[in-house]
Amino acid sequence: MRPLVCCAVVLAALLFPAPASAAYVSTYADWRELSMERKRGYVMGYVDGLLSSGAVDLDWANSYAFGVDDCFSELEIGTDMFIDALDAAFSRNSDSWDRGLTWMISGVVFHTCLKQINRRREVHDLPPWKPWPSWK
Repeated sequence: MRPLVCCAVVLAALLFPAPASAAYVSTYADWRELSMERKRGYVMGYVDGLLSSGAVDLDWANSYAFGVDDCFSELEIGTDMFIDALDAAFSRNSDSWDRGLTWMISGVVFHTCLKQINRRREVHDLPPWKPWPSWK
């Protein structure tokens, strides 16, 4: 009986897929237009991709990915908290509203997690990274 239920679920998923949409989000204006649900999805996808970048055999990439993972765990950063930090960064860096959204997300991740990233870099005898000079 169980295989029949599994097949029915798979068949229903194929016949009635959930509606999905995606749009390129390039600037702060685009970001502001997104619903909270879409912001959550965007941020989760970005961070998931970032954390999977540690799967390569490069010390600098692993230091970054695992440092960010350490940071998110230690600071208990959830999706909504990260969105708040991103919105605050946009407020502080209004001269960068025309830059790509990924630049601002990268800046928030980098500066929030710099201590943990550098801790991981030290393990691999890599020099510490410094904050971006223009970041506020």
